[in-house]
Amino acid sequence: SPLKNPGGGNPVTVFLCPSVSHLPSSVQSDLARTCEWESVVASLPSQSAKEQGQIPSFRFYLPNGDEVSFCAHAAIGAAAVVAAEDAGPSSTLSFATADGNQQDIVIRNGEAELLMEAKLDEDIPDDFLALGDIRSALGLRMEDVSLGGEVGYPSYMNSSVARPKTLFPIVDMNRLHAARNPPDAGKFRDLCDKIKSTGIYLYSACDEIGNSDGDEDDGASSVARFECRQFPRYSGYPEDPATGIAAAALAASLRKRGIGGEFYEFYQGTAMGRSSQIRIRFDRDADGEIDIRKMYCSGLVEILSKEDVEV
Repeated sequence: SPLKNPGGGNPVTVFLCPSVSHLPSSVQSDLARTCEWESVVASLPSQSAKEQGQIPSFRFYLPNGDEVSFCAHAAIGAAAVVAAEDAGPSSTLSFATADGNQQDIVIRNGEAELLMEAKLDEDIPDDFLALGDIRSALGLRMEDVSLGGEVGYPSYMNSSVARPKTLFPIVDMNRLHAARNPPDAGKFRDLCDKIKSTGIYLYSACDEIGNSDGDEDDGASSVARFECRQFPRYSGYPEDPATGIAAAALAASLRKRGIGGEFYEFYQGTAMGRSSQIRIRFDRDADGEIDIRKMYCSGLVEILSKEDVEV
């Protein structure tokens, strides 16, 4: 999830467990290392605990066994699996993360919409040599990365609503898809650490996009569309076919600058043959103004297979 075409999307393995407290973190990490992509250990409360208000708990892992605080596409996939087992094809599901935060997902006939309430954090890395080395590692030239242009795209910027991603606006779609996987994963990890980033998010506008103040009556239905690629810091794979927290961060940074309006679509995974579509929409406050602190991340989910695993 979230897939655009059959064979697309970002796979996630979901381990359903009666209680995560009985599954040590070391075992969870070992399970994650058996997966090619991200995984979620989902703890399901008993019926009596559920009646007392207890909700499922999700813990997120990379295929190298490292636990991360949150992963949007994995949460969407896990919620769809839990709903299929327990709540039904159309439902609202709440879950808790390892840090105790509650997240809510609405599921309607295969599509899941995750509510994300988060503060946007931005900064410009000051290690310009590292930024240049990252650009070169991805096979990009200096002129391939826009410095914002007339529209004012955020460029060479760390943007975060969960974990920081570094935004590189690419001048056109051809150059976006000319990017390559970093040849040295360890060196790429060290470069990302120098700029305090968990991944590089390349993006290019699909259509001409202007600035909007977001309060026009007939502008709510317009959608700003971007093609994207994400190269993670060090996750056990070189490129990510769908990255919800990166798409959410990019949408928030764009909206902060008046680029686009209430709705955004991000296409990813095209260069990998795993085309994905992530949709972001912003909520509005009591005065009807777009509120970038509250957004919804959504996509289609397909459950491919199920099996029992003894641990």
